[in-house]
Amino acid sequence: MNETVPPFTTRLSGDHVPATFEERGAAVPFQKPDLANARVRRAAQGELEVLVYGFSGGRGVYILPWRALPEVLRLNLHDLTLHAEVLTTQAVTPERIQVAAYRVARSGLAGESMLQDADELLADRAQVATVTAFHLLRRLIPSPGLTVNGYPMTPLLLATPAGKAAARAALQPGNLFDRIQKAASLVLPLGVDAEDGRGPLRTLFGRVRGFAARIEGIGGDAAVLIADVARLTVAIGDDLIRQADAMTADPGPLLDDWDARSPALRQAVERLGWLLDGWQPVCDLWSNWPGSTADPALALTTLRILPLVPRDECGRFHGDAASLHRRQTTVFSALQEEG
Repeated sequence: MNETVPPFTTRLSGDHVPATFEERGAAVPFQKPDLANARVRRAAQGELEVLVYGFSGGRGVYILPWRALPEVLRLNLHDLTLHAEVLTTQAVTPERIQVAAYRVARSGLAGESMLQDADELLADRAQVATVTAFHLLRRLIPSPGLTVNGYPMTPLLLATPAGKAAARAALQPGNLFDRIQKAASLVLPLGVDAEDGRGPLRTLFGRVRGFAARIEGIGGDAAVLIADVARLTVAIGDDLIRQADAMTADPGPLLDDWDARSPALRQAVERLGWLLDGWQPVCDLWSNWPGSTADPALALTTLRILPLVPRDECGRFHGDAASLHRRQTTVFSALQEEG
């Protein structure tokens, strides 16, 4: 990074361990390589700030005021627009960052390819929402018991006005189908484990699980550390997905007592989103790895962006977080010295 560290920058110590997901911040998909895994969070005073890893070639994490980022770094049009969108909407969660990135992509400023990806994302979300609603509906009414103009109900039919009307008429009380749609919207990032019903979080979780299995046993302190972080992420994610899936597999209690039970479902999905935030670029980075021997350069790059779990977000795995953060600092420093 050629830019100079400004005087208003704070540098965190190498052994700094964030306590919560909010303190770790939400990853922002900037195009500038120097901002790989940059994260945004809300400062104690309420202003947004950005955490940049390895600023100006140095070690550790640097904190800058979010507003000052375009003054410090030369950003392309996409990154400038994304920066402004995050600032305007005060986006500080993975879900809100995804919305901001989608709006930038839809603007066309990111190019035709990202515009097409945004359109496909919208279509995929609609499909997952419909399949999830159908899944919940099937748990309440067997498929042969619900028809639309004489045809058995399907996700495709449920997406039509006639399908929605048939579902609403078949359920009592009258607002039960509305709650089904609310539940499908709430669990949309995860979806259900069914064809065309898997949301982006479930898909990404599968990639992280596969990644953890793929790099296990290749040797070297860095690879072992990366595998351990991935395995911890998978273990925590398994608990969250089981919790959410249990509520959608037997949706009666959830829908009957929506106000009391839906917050637990929302929390499970949101925590999973925080947990997996930042893992897609890691999986993408290793997608072309041949899978035979350790690659120190690849490992070093990975350690720069590896989304370690904050110490208070590990649940029953609480003892593992601090150890992994300490190992990350030691292994990363050793790889830099070797390089």
